[in-house]
Amino acid sequence: MALVLTVQVGLADNDKDLGQERFCSNTEAYAALLRRCANERNLVDGKRVHEHLRRYGYENETFLGNLLVQMYGKCSSIDDAALAFDSIRKKDLFSWNIMIAAFAENGCLDRAVGVFELMEPARIKRNRGTFVAVLAAGLDLEQGKKIHDSVHSSGLERNEMVATALLSMYGACGSTDDARQVFEQVPKLDLVCWNAMITAYVQNDRGREALEIFHRLEMEGVKCNEVTYLAALDACACLAVQSEGRSLHKRVSEAGLLLTSFKVANSLINMYGKSGNLEAAEEIFESMPSRDISSWNVLLTVYGHNGLGDLAVDRFTESCLEGFEPDSITFLAVLQACSHAGLLDTGVELLVSIQEDWGIDPTQYHYLCVVDLLGRSGELVRAEALINSMPFEPEEGAWRSLLGGCRVNSDVGRGERATQRLLVMSEDSSPYVLMANIYASIRNFDLAERLRSVMADRNVKKQPGLSWIEVRGRIHTFAANDKLHARKEEIYAGLDRLFVELQREGYRPDTRVALYDVEEEKKVRMLLHHSEKLAIMFGLMSTPDGSPLFVLKNLRVCADCHAATKIIAKITKRKIVMRDASRFHHFENGKCSCCDYW
Repeated sequence: MALVLTVQVGLADNDKDLGQERFCSNTEAYAALLRRCANERNLVDGKRVHEHLRRYGYENETFLGNLLVQMYGKCSSIDDAALAFDSIRKKDLFSWNIMIAAFAENGCLDRAVGVFELMEPARIKRNRGTFVAVLAAGLDLEQGKKIHDSVHSSGLERNEMVATALLSMYGACGSTDDARQVFEQVPKLDLVCWNAMITAYVQNDRGREALEIFHRLEMEGVKCNEVTYLAALDACACLAVQSEGRSLHKRVSEAGLLLTSFKVANSLINMYGKSGNLEAAEEIFESMPSRDISSWNVLLTVYGHNGLGDLAVDRFTESCLEGFEPDSITFLAVLQACSHAGLLDTGVELLVSIQEDWGIDPTQYHYLCVVDLLGRSGELVRAEALINSMPFEPEEGAWRSLLGGCRVNSDVGRGERATQRLLVMSEDSSPYVLMANIYASIRNFDLAERLRSVMADRNVKKQPGLSWIEVRGRIHTFAANDKLHARKEEIYAGLDRLFVELQREGYRPDTRVALYDVEEEKKVRMLLHHSEKLAIMFGLMSTPDGSPLFVLKNLRVCADCHAATKIIAKITKRKIVMRDASRFHHFENGKCSCCDYW
C-alpha cells in the first residue's frame, strides 16, 4: 500500500520528483486511495493521504472531505473523523449522513444522535440514509421512538430500507410489538424486511411468532436466502420443535447450503442439540466437509447442556490437536460443560489455563461458570472467595450462581449475603424466590412468607413456571394447576392413576420444595400438578407406547418433578428428555443423565 501511495500521488519526501502538480489535481486518484484505506482499515496510509490533501488545500472540499470522514470512521479513529467533518467548508447531506454512520458504527450513540439533531437547525433535510444510519447506533427504546416520530414526519415510514432499520432497532430494544406494527405497514415487503421481522422475534425468544412470519413468507412465494433459514433454525432451536427443524434441514440440504455454509451447518447442530437430539447434532458435525472454530464451539455447547462434560473435554482436546485455535467462546463452552457435569478439578484448572497457556483474558462469564461449579459442588467458601478475587467488579450473574449453590446446600447465611448483593443490582424475582426456597428447605416458612410480602410491596412478580410439549406438530403449553387445556379432565385423572403407580415404586413427594406452610396433603396435590408433570401426562396420553417424550421448561426443574420423572420413565418404559432453563435431563430406566447434579 505504501508503495502505491508513493508512486501514484507522491507522498514520499521526494514528492517534487513524482510530479506533484499532476497528481494533486487528480481528485479521483485521491478518492480511490481514501476508499482503499477505508476498505483495508489502513489508518497509517489514510493519514498520509490526509496530510497530502491538507498540504495542498483539498481537505476542505466536500467530496474529499466526505471520504476522509468515511475513512476515519472505518478505521475507528472517530475523533479524526469529527475533525474532518468540521473542516468541510460546505457540508452536503452525505457529509451529515456519513458522520452519523461513523459514530454509529463505532458505538458512539450520543454523538450520532447529536449530529442527527443538529441537522434540523442547520436546515438539512433528512433522507432514508440519515435514518438508516442513526437507527443503527444502538438506541434505547425511548430514543428509538423519538427517531421513529421523525421518520413518520418525513413520510419515510413505509420505505423498505427505513422500515428494516426500524424493525432491527425495535428488535434490539425488545419491543417486538412495535416492530410488528412497522412491519405490517410496509406496502411492499422485500426479503430483508421479512428477515428483520423474523430475527426480531428470535432475538426476544418469541419463536412461535418467528415461525409464523416464516410460513407467511413462504405462502407469499418469497424466495428464502441463507439469513432467512438461519433465523428460522434459531426459532426452532428456541422452541425445540424438531418437526419444523427437520423440514428446514431438508430444505437447506436441497438448496446446497449445508455443504457451502458453516453458519447453516452450525445452526442445524445447535437446533438439534437444543431439541435433545444429540445423534442428529453429531451426525451434522461429522458430515461437514470442513469446519471452523464456531462449529466446534456449537458442538461443545451441546455436550455441555446435555451434561456430557467428559466428552466435551475430550472433543476440546481433539479440536486443539487438529490445529484449531480455541477462542473465548470455546473455553466458555467447555467450562459450562464442566459445571453441568460437576468436573470440579478440571474446571478450576481450565480457568487458570485460559490465560497462562492460551493468553486469553478470562471474562466475567468464565469466572461465573467456575463459581457455579464450586457452589453446586458444596465448595461455597471457595466460590465466594473467587467472586471477591475476580479482577473486575462482579456482576449479578456471579452472585446469582452463588445463591443457587446456597439453595442446593441450604446455606442460609451466605445465601442472605448473596441476596442482599443481588437486591441492589437486580429488579427481577429470582433472588427472592431462591432465598425463599432456602428458608422453606429448612422449614422456616415465616421468613419465606416475609420475603413474599416484600416482593408484593415492591411489586416484584415471580415468573410463572411453564412447560411445553410438541405432539403431532402442535405445541401444547401448561402452567401449574392448568385449567385451560381442552383435555384437562383426562390429564388430571391420568395423574391420579400415575401417582398410585409412582408410590408403588417408592416415590415419596418432596414437599420441601413447596414454599407455602399448608397441610401436607395440599402440598402433595400442588406438587402433582406442576407444569412439567401435566406436560408429561399429556404426552403419555397422546403418543404411542414406548415413544420418547420431549418437554421444554422455562425454569429449572424442581427436585420433586426430577425424582418423579425418573420413575415415570421407568414404569412407562419411555425415554423422557427435558430441557429446563439450565440444561438437558435425559430420563431413562429410572435414571437421569445429570446423575442428580443440576
